[in-house]
Amino acid sequence: MKVSAMTSEQIVGYLVTVVVAILGSSWVGDWLKARRERKSGMVTTNQILDAVKSLRADFDEEKAIQARVRIVKFNDEILTDQRHSKESFDQVLSDIDTYDRYCSEHPQFVNSKTKLSSENIRRTYQECESKHSFL
Repeated sequence: MKVSAMTSEQIVGYLVTVVVAILGSSWVGDWLKARRERKSGMVTTNQILDAVKSLRADFDEEKAIQARVRIVKFNDEILTDQRHSKESFDQVLSDIDTYDRYCSEHPQFVNSKTKLSSENIRRTYQECESKHSFL
């Protein structure tokens, strides 16, 4: 098999094709865009998404903490013999579900603060339901 020598024009032609292919690839475009944004001080989409995720995480944690506060307060009211409507029980049971779900999804979050309160609220709810003694 005979290999023919390439002319300089053929070599340039192949090199131009390769360079155009590289410059047209998305990797080079993304790299150039990121470099330009870093240089200009622009905020990238990923930075915005990270900030939104962080805010969402903070919001979800605050929501769980507020649910915990309502659970503990409601249990304190039960322990001081305050009566409640069925709707109030339904709301605090929803808070218990919200709090428990957050705790199961976030194992690093301290979860021992409402276990006894939640059990007492559920037990009291069942008693009120069986005796028809809601407020």
